Amino acid sequence: MTHKFAVFGVAPVIAKDTRTGPVKRDVSGLADIKIFGRYQLYRKDGPGTTTRLAPFFGVRLPTGRTGKTSDGSTDYFGGAVLTRATTYWNLDAQAQYTHNGRHGGFERGDESRLDASVQYRINAHDGNVNNHGYLFTVLEAGLVYADKNDIGGNADLNSGGRTAFIAPGLQYAAKRWIGEAAIKVPIMKDLNGNALQPGVTMITSIRVNF
Repeated sequence: MTHKFAVFGVAPVIAKDTRTGPVKRDVSGLADIKIFGRYQLYRKDGPGTTTRLAPFFGVRLPTGRTGKTSDGSTDYFGGAVLTRATTYWNLDAQAQYTHNGRHGGFERGDESRLDASVQYRINAHDGNVNNHGYLFTVLEAGLVYADKNDIGGNADLNSGGRTAFIAPGLQYAAKRWIGEAAIKVPIMKDLNGNALQPGVTMITSIRVNF
């Protein structure tokens, strides 16, 4: 759009393997598409460093299969991301609030979250230009607070609460694509009632820039 304002679209394709006791459930396919805009509010560059602050706002559309890869609601989210990058290190911090919509008498609780990540480049330290890509070690951490779900106008007492996690991983960044793999480990689970407890999750993703 401009050198300060950009619009993004994310069309995730997911594959989930969920186990609840002896019951196994496999779900795959297109999930909900996200469209959001980001404005670069602040930027300061120095020798080998850059600092940027950018607020963002967007919408998540119910393009997935309701009850499988989507809950059928239209959700709105906004926040800000702060980035500090040097030759070998990247530091990111993000705050986000999501207002979840209602579908079929069900509304997921709104969500507030804080996330931070540290990335360290472990190849191409000789100062030469790398035309292939860069490999990073990554450590992410997050704190999430979710309101209770609403079912037919009544609060679900077995939903919502606070969780925190860490996620060590690797990232390979090429010119047109980024591949990532991480293990997400919950380190705090302060949930309401008998809410579903999060477990250890293996995450892999590929992002392609067009």
